[in-house]
Amino acid sequence: MGGRFEQCEALLECMVSRRSGQSIGVAVEKSVRPRCERARIGKSDRRCTTHRHGESCVAVRHTVGAAKQRCLDTEGLAFGTRHAANIGMHGYLVYPAPPIASSKNLMEHTSPSLPTSRQVEIFRTVMRCGGISSAGRLLNLSQPAVSYQIAALERSLALELFLRERGRLIPTREGQALAAQIERHFVGMDQIVRAATHLRDQVAGQVNVGALPALAFTVMPIAVARFKEAYPGVKVSLQTTSSSSIKDGVSNASLDVGFVASEVDTHGVRYSEYTAQHAMVVMPRSHRLARSRSVQPRDLRGEPFVALNPEDATRSLIETAMSAARVELEVAAETPYAIGVCALVAAGVGIGLVNPLSVRDAQAQGLALVPFRPRVTFRHLLLLPPGASSRTARAFVALARSALP
Repeated sequence: MGGRFEQCEALLECMVSRRSGQSIGVAVEKSVRPRCERARIGKSDRRCTTHRHGESCVAVRHTVGAAKQRCLDTEGLAFGTRHAANIGMHGYLVYPAPPIASSKNLMEHTSPSLPTSRQVEIFRTVMRCGGISSAGRLLNLSQPAVSYQIAALERSLALELFLRERGRLIPTREGQALAAQIERHFVGMDQIVRAATHLRDQVAGQVNVGALPALAFTVMPIAVARFKEAYPGVKVSLQTTSSSSIKDGVSNASLDVGFVASEVDTHGVRYSEYTAQHAMVVMPRSHRLARSRSVQPRDLRGEPFVALNPEDATRSLIETAMSAARVELEVAAETPYAIGVCALVAAGVGIGLVNPLSVRDAQAQGLALVPFRPRVTFRHLLLLPPGASSRTARAFVALARSALP
């Protein structure tokens, strides 16, 4: 032990003897010369002796640097500061770790206190490994370090957790009960970690989507199919209604994602452009304009027109274009949704202007689509509730964007 201490910046020698669980410390005063000269037996010097849990401890009367503290720690000694009033100065309290064999005696003089998480971890490892040596190897600790922490845990809890017989540790009934309780705690923590991993790496639960009919019956089925392929365990609720109703659902978080027309009020929600499509004139395939490269306002003169409702933004745009060409729009019927326009056109009511995304299989319905000039653009917005979106919602948004042509 002296060889280790001689490596410290200041010289300090501490000799510890253990007799029936009692410890006797020797304080050495440092002189001006590089070697220690005077030594007092701490047990017989009332000025240098303080008692802790029935042990004899030594107050070293000179400042000790960090290097000496490390040396003391390597010898299994505890190290701390204490004001020694009878000495009239701050000194260092040096005392040896209590012998494991005396832990039962220490229980009688110790009140329970909170153990450290490290002590609990070491105790759990000892119980699972069945011994100090194997636990030390698993924890990369020396056997004395493990023993010291186990003894410290017993002191903290005021419980004798192990019986020591011929160098072996035998768990007491209290030790076994504590181990079972700790295992339940660690199982709970493992479940939390697994749940967090699942939330981080997987998408679960349900996603609630609202879409206006122009998208709900065309693009959204593709998006839902791709989402279910990627996340089969997630339920999708697709609600088809007006843009204003969808906006209300998103703002109060009853909907996770909303797809609406651009004219909707966006106050209280987060929004971004979902798609912008140039308007197409829809007509029966037998119509005189069905083979045209484009349709201009003058081509619609005298044509019965199936229009969207007046509050629709594109209704205003088409009326502006017709007025600029000095052509009167002859409205034969109006409807709020493009799917209704297509149905009326297929029935022979007239021709109309629609978002190409809203036309499902035009050929199967006997319809033709021709670009309208000047360009009129249908814009749709993607709405999200205020605050951060769930991973489920973000995953659906990504696949909904990929479903666009």
